Amino acid sequence: MGFRKTAISGIRWTSVSSVSVAVIKLVQFAVLAHYLSPRDFGLMAIVMTLIGFSALFIDLGISAAIVHKQDINEVELSSLYWLNMLVSIVLFLVVVGIAPLAASFYEEPELIAMLRWLGLTFIISGIGNQFTVLLQKKLKFKELSIMHVLSSATGFVVALYMSIEGFGVYSLVAAAIVDALIVTTLSLFLGFRLHRPRMVFNLSQIKPMISFGLFQMGERSVNYLNGQFDILLIGKLFGPEVLGVYSIAKNISNKPYQIINPILNKVTFPIMSKVQDDDSRLRKIYLSAIDYLCSVNFPIYILIIMLSGGIILTFFGDRWTGAIVILQILSGYRMFTSFGNPIGSLQLAKGRADLGFYWNFALFLFIPVVIFIGSFWGLVGVASSLLLLQMILFFPAWYFLVGPLAKVGIREYSFTVMRPFVIAFLGGLLGFLIDSVIDVDWFSLDVIIYGGTMVLVGYFLNKKYNTDFIQVLFDFMSNKKE
Repeated sequence: MGFRKTAISGIRWTSVSSVSVAVIKLVQFAVLAHYLSPRDFGLMAIVMTLIGFSALFIDLGISAAIVHKQDINEVELSSLYWLNMLVSIVLFLVVVGIAPLAASFYEEPELIAMLRWLGLTFIISGIGNQFTVLLQKKLKFKELSIMHVLSSATGFVVALYMSIEGFGVYSLVAAAIVDALIVTTLSLFLGFRLHRPRMVFNLSQIKPMISFGLFQMGERSVNYLNGQFDILLIGKLFGPEVLGVYSIAKNISNKPYQIINPILNKVTFPIMSKVQDDDSRLRKIYLSAIDYLCSVNFPIYILIIMLSGGIILTFFGDRWTGAIVILQILSGYRMFTSFGNPIGSLQLAKGRADLGFYWNFALFLFIPVVIFIGSFWGLVGVASSLLLLQMILFFPAWYFLVGPLAKVGIREYSFTVMRPFVIAFLGGLLGFLIDSVIDVDWFSLDVIIYGGTMVLVGYFLNKKYNTDFIQVLFDFMSNKKE
């Protein structure tokens, strides 16, 4: 299968998975917001941030190494699997041990049981993690998509039932555990067809992959802390209830990013890895990925900024009105981070996970300080500090990462990003003018007006994207055997 057909097939199934999972999560948030309190969401945000950070250490970053290395053998895979299992068990024990410390730091005793229950997901995920990676390496996007949609849907059903029965925040805990169980079970079932771990462990053979993975793990860990420091700080300074309001806004602003970016990132990383020595093709794939991400993400985020009030009041209710302004600011922040993901795929494809680690470690030296200063102005200050920082980092990110790896000049890079932004902004401005003239306070009509004007402006001003998108859509819907 050629790269184009492979990419289209991957995009098809990854699209189904990403959209379905994100919609399920959004519906879950909207429905459970009527049964659970802001404090429940705040506690869960703290726990998932701590669990999420610990989860980065499960495979020591070697998942990316498995995808990157094209000639990996059975002994290496088996050795990596048992190493993965050992680390998973150690992480579970660490979480069990530090749970009282976390509860004491946030002065929330309930965090102890929540952390210990969710710590089980480390062992569960460790069992099937390598098989999920192998499915991605083999471009089995159909199987991965079905697996993740099924696990998310089942988790939602469990959370809804338990919340109605009055289990409170443990509804969310149970949903996360069930989600992990289903993913692992299906990964084992599908992955055993590709590889069955043998009772062998050869450290000398996997040392180069561990070295590669440690840089990746370090980069992901520091990057995760950079992205979640706001949650940790708000939970400590303002308490779980205020954090619950912030986390709702953050989760909504993250959804388009979480839907759209994985569609390309899960596909472009293995494809970039296959052409890692061809700078011309690599550069073209990278710029195309940036163009698509910006052309899709920017209109959606501008739409959210303009309709944030209707989104919160319509789907979550009056008690969440404090999230409206935060949602607007965080949507602006996420819009300017939405085209950054392909940098990570580019680094890994070129075998330069070290660059990502150095970059994120440098950011870690001052991001917490910037967010802490912003906290003096409350939630608005925290969100605004993130937005301002991301805008400042545009040029340094090109200079240290994009330019050297993708061989892209600053003019070409800036044009690739700014053209979709200007088009989306003009579409949003036209929608605002039309909405002001009509002056009808119906949320559904606002969505139609703003969405329609953005599509219309994009159609006339973004010809290249539309031509390519129509071709991809045609191929996407085609029933031809690939």
